Amino acid sequence: MPKTPGQLLRSSLKQILVPALQARGFVLTPYLGEDAASRATKIYSPFGKFWRSGSNGDELLIVQIDKYGPPGFGLIFGVVPHDLIIVDATNPGSRSIAKSAFWPGWLEVSYSLCSFPFFLRSFRVDWWRGKKHDKVGYDNLVERVVMLLPEVDHALKQDRCGRHISRHDRRPDSKLTPKERLNRRLSHLSGAMVVTVSIAAVLWMLFGFIAGHSFALYLFTFIGVFVAQSLIAIIDAPRGRCVWNEPHDQANTILD
Repeated sequence: MPKTPGQLLRSSLKQILVPALQARGFVLTPYLGEDAASRATKIYSPFGKFWRSGSNGDELLIVQIDKYGPPGFGLIFGVVPHDLIIVDATNPGSRSIAKSAFWPGWLEVSYSLCSFPFFLRSFRVDWWRGKKHDKVGYDNLVERVVMLLPEVDHALKQDRCGRHISRHDRRPDSKLTPKERLNRRLSHLSGAMVVTVSIAAVLWMLFGFIAGHSFALYLFTFIGVFVAQSLIAIIDAPRGRCVWNEPHDQANTILD
């Protein structure tokens, strides 16, 4: 019985990507506790967690399979600082179990390796590029991602984002330097500009047949959407999970 595209992707990841990560110093650890019993975890993050000791802390990486659409995947990773108190326990074994409860998405600063960072598009076999959903096609896809692993190293060690890296900073403004606050605002405004151009173009194409494809209609649409998006971007604050509380509770749950 032939394998499905999803099975082919997992097979290529297991044969090519997992050994490549281990060759770069990552240690694959199995899931424990609730994660080990979770069906969603086994399907969408089937390989466990990759840990590596770094100069800034313990580096954590997970291979995540897409839930929807054609089979695709991305890498989510971050750094757990050395001075972060994971659980108040003197037993090193207990600390290790507690640390296994961490996920990159819980960290205040995390990263994603994806095909198109702005839209968080995962790596997929694109049929419109002449690629086939067979073993060769998925092997080539995974090998291309392996060539991008140096970008993961640069992000973890130097906080440098390559062209395939998306950085997620969930820190509140109170923890940012003035320069970081300015960069966050500029990033929000640039994102608002891109969204504005897209929405204005779509509205112009939809309603232009009624009112006429005039430049004035597009200009007024652009201004209105941009003002709304800018206000949202300015008042928006990070609403991601904070790493300082939740993992501690979940770690104690696992230990219990």
